Amino acid sequence: MRLTINLDSETDERLEQLVASGGESKSQVVREALRHYYRLQEEWSQTDEEELLWYVRLLSGTEHRILDVDHIDTLLAEVDSVETLQSEWHQIGRKHGIEWQRQFDSLEKKLRVLEYCNWYTITTIDEDQYALTFQSEMEAALLGPFIEGECEELGIDIDMRTIGRKLVVTDTSTA
Repeated sequence: MRLTINLDSETDERLEQLVASGGESKSQVVREALRHYYRLQEEWSQTDEEELLWYVRLLSGTEHRILDVDHIDTLLAEVDSVETLQSEWHQIGRKHGIEWQRQFDSLEKKLRVLEYCNWYTITTIDEDQYALTFQSEMEAALLGPFIEGECEELGIDIDMRTIGRKLVVTDTSTA
């Protein structure tokens, strides 16, 4: 089947670059692009673009890893006292806050990244308040200090309440 399409100058330039770098015809590049696009649509139809971009960003290097929840549960089961780890998790949060300082302009955007990492699910209570639901109370107890430390470095003032395996986080810097 023959197909005629109109491309804007930016897209045409990208197509030309792909043709030049790959040594394939324009038709082959477009066929391959459509195959990739179709696979992405099928695979990621339930994932929004921002979430996908964060997955790629976090997992394309060696600093972040995918762990099965059983691995996390096994490691956490070996912890004698959550309290002994909380100050360490707070410090790790501060380090992350320094590293990500220019990435987040709101508490919600900061919290979404950890949601993308499957640490919890977020329920928006209002524009400045979020409920984070964890798989266990221990995860909530460890991630609370992490989030506090990160927000300190990001310049986001928060109030946090723990209710079982939920954390209610309120942005007090906008009040």
